[in-house]
Amino acid sequence: MPLAVIGDSQAVVVAGLASHCSGRTVLLGPGPGRTRGAVRIEGLSSGPIDVCVIDRPTADVYVAVTTSGRLESLLSEHRQLLAGRVLLLAPGGFGAVVRVRRLFEEWGVAPPVVAEATGFPALGGGEGTVALRGIKRSMPMAGIDAEATDEVHRALSGYLPDLVSSDLATTSLSNTNHLLHPVITLLNADRIVDGEAFLLYRDGRLADLVARLEAADAERLALVEELGGESLSITEWLLRFYADQGMTGSTIDECLASFPGFSDVPSPPSPDYRYLTDDVPYGLAGYAAVAERLGIDVPRINSVITAAEDLLGRPLRAEISSVVDPFLEAAAPASAAGGWARRRVESRSIRKDCDVVGTE
Repeated sequence: MPLAVIGDSQAVVVAGLASHCSGRTVLLGPGPGRTRGAVRIEGLSSGPIDVCVIDRPTADVYVAVTTSGRLESLLSEHRQLLAGRVLLLAPGGFGAVVRVRRLFEEWGVAPPVVAEATGFPALGGGEGTVALRGIKRSMPMAGIDAEATDEVHRALSGYLPDLVSSDLATTSLSNTNHLLHPVITLLNADRIVDGEAFLLYRDGRLADLVARLEAADAERLALVEELGGESLSITEWLLRFYADQGMTGSTIDECLASFPGFSDVPSPPSPDYRYLTDDVPYGLAGYAAVAERLGIDVPRINSVITAAEDLLGRPLRAEISSVVDPFLEAAAPASAAGGWARRRVESRSIRKDCDVVGTE
């Protein structure tokens, strides 16, 4: 089935990876400064690819690669093309599947079969030649139910073979950036406000990150476990994604400092950046709201949200509130006794290699 990738800068590298893994032409929607496609991939893998930029990419399967805050405008722009198709949100943000289904209902357009992933499938960029700096191995993706999950996974398995079928409790509550980005931004807030430029994962006060992050991550894990999702810490997720690509360590600071793909990530230009404006309202705010519904205390997650609101001078909790209850209904249907049902999650093997078809 033909594939089109739409979205922001990381859409280019996702399209390049998909062409590399499938050996097929992949369509790429327009974007800022995007005038041509790509003919070669370099970095973790190398070889010819075929990525074609087109104003209105028409395909059977789509991948949307953008921030959660921009997701509505991106999908609105392409809503007629997406109607009734297959769509992966990569990333989606908390409750993205529920949110997108509601948007298509409001637009009066047939919704796509939609699933969400926990992050960008690949790291890199470029035009003409795509530089591939990282691939998320065994990255979870899930739809509103098992049927939707299976349909999206089948449609994309030849293009993005590192996707694995999962569940909404995992995909909506396990994006590593939702906690990592806000905490590291707040630890370096004075430097960022002052306009200091530094390498985020090399000079970003990583030694202080462990204690600040682990306590909040334990609260997140309590939510995942309550809903029956895959219970991995941020450190365990990062090693699952990147251990075969050079990441080593037993703590979050060691993992971040060791990974070659993070070596040149710059500090944000200001606090008013997606590390707070996206990861808090479309991530942590959802975690806190789920915790409230389930009667689980998450003081450290709430303190991160409050600190981000104080730094930006505006509330960050309202965006996702209407998604929480339908997310809970889909992620863990209420049991007959009125509690939230736990679901057993089978362990999944970690994929180490991308099957490349006819690209060398």
